[in-house]
Amino acid sequence: MTMVITDAKKQDIDGIMEIERSSFSVPWGESGMIFEIDSEDAYVPVLRDGGEILGFAVLHMFENEGELFNIAVKKEHRGKKAGKKLLISLIKFAERQRLERIFLEVRESNLPARGLYTKAGFRELGVRKNYYDHPKENAVMMVYDVREGKNR
Repeated sequence: MTMVITDAKKQDIDGIMEIERSSFSVPWGESGMIFEIDSEDAYVPVLRDGGEILGFAVLHMFENEGELFNIAVKKEHRGKKAGKKLLISLIKFAERQRLERIFLEVRESNLPARGLYTKAGFRELGVRKNYYDHPKENAVMMVYDVREGKNR
């Protein structure tokens, strides 16, 4: 398997949305995803193997900070370092853009994602009660200090 990361294009939308819908109980709509792909304030990397899209992420920038809105990998490719590759690409992008921090929220029960973020150098900031719906669940807020750039 030769995984490469490219910038998302509008023609990738079907593959991205397939992963989005199978990964989240409340998936984004196609128009929101296209908005991020087209936005100058967002970085939307796609992880592919040949023509197949294996995963994607959405990092939105607000001045000198970024927020990881979304990261998802096809179920059959989870646990094979695909998510790590996407996350590292986001961190490297943030470094190039001279962002100071990357924030994210993650379901409290999503231990694989929380482990991935912690290994990449994110730290927990606190909990947002009942942040998610379907099912109702707390969100753990996390931050990565880009200037420290550690744990990679």
